[in-house]
Amino acid sequence: MGLIVTIIEAYSQVKGVAYSGIPGLNGLLITLPALFLWIPISLLISNLVLYSISPLRRIAEQYVARSGHAGFADSQKGLLKMLGIFALVCLPLIVLGFIL
Repeated sequence: MGLIVTIIEAYSQVKGVAYSGIPGLNGLLITLPALFLWIPISLLISNLVLYSISPLRRIAEQYVARSGHAGFADSQKGLLKMLGIFALVCLPLIVLGFIL
């Protein structure tokens, strides 16, 4: 812990930023996991948008038929599993950021 404080103090002196102006552990524990949690959510939403637009859906279905990759339902299932794993890791960190 002392090493981290020393590095932060050195950074504040080199950059000329007040020590209080550097985000604390709470801010990092809240924002970084929240950003990582939005990755699978945004991918799920983008898949839904792609699927709801007929011309794009036809192109995607043709690609799936040719390449053998996962289709809409399989990719949504995989993304939901990924969201569950991210949530198991990120949500406790976000709560910890609010508690500290």
